[in-house]
Amino acid sequence: MPLSTCGALSTSTILPLQETDNFRQNSEYGTFFDKILPAVFSFHIFERNLTSVFMKNFIIILAISFSVIPQTSFSQNNPEDILDVFFDTFKTDMNKAIDYLFSTNELIAPNQEGIKSIKERLEVSRKLLGNYYGQELISLEKAGDSYLRYTYMLRYDRQPVKIIIVMYRPDTKWKVQNLNFEDKMDDSFSLIE
Repeated sequence: MPLSTCGALSTSTILPLQETDNFRQNSEYGTFFDKILPAVFSFHIFERNLTSVFMKNFIIILAISFSVIPQTSFSQNNPEDILDVFFDTFKTDMNKAIDYLFSTNELIAPNQEGIKSIKERLEVSRKLLGNYYGQELISLEKAGDSYLRYTYMLRYDRQPVKIIIVMYRPDTKWKVQNLNFEDKMDDSFSLIE
């Protein structure tokens, strides 16, 4: 069968539908076309249905994931959100909590010597002071609307520890500016009237 000059098959190579059906029925390949090809075609339909089922399930799982995952990195519109995540994490993993808190400030490198020192001091304190039972807010001081200093008491078996966290909002996002731990709580008493 000759090829035309443009590279396409000539019209003489196209068999009429009737001849194709006769070929399938009368040839030794009839069983191949009748049995294997429909199976391949139905597998393709099954594969396509399986893909659409997979995509539907994937979209559902993705939607559930976004609704269930805590919005730690997105909820920095106020410092209380950051501190809630910090203290929730602090209960189980102090180092991870410190890393999270300093990750709010992109100008503070996570491997700085000061951060390592804080982690080491906390680890030593934890071993000496016993179990951690939570925190209590002692005071909140502000210098304008964008600079806040939170003083908390961390409750341990042996004695409390003071933690001072300074938060700063230069534009729209709050971030940690400073963090300090002290074991002296005597100056934190206030007069009860």
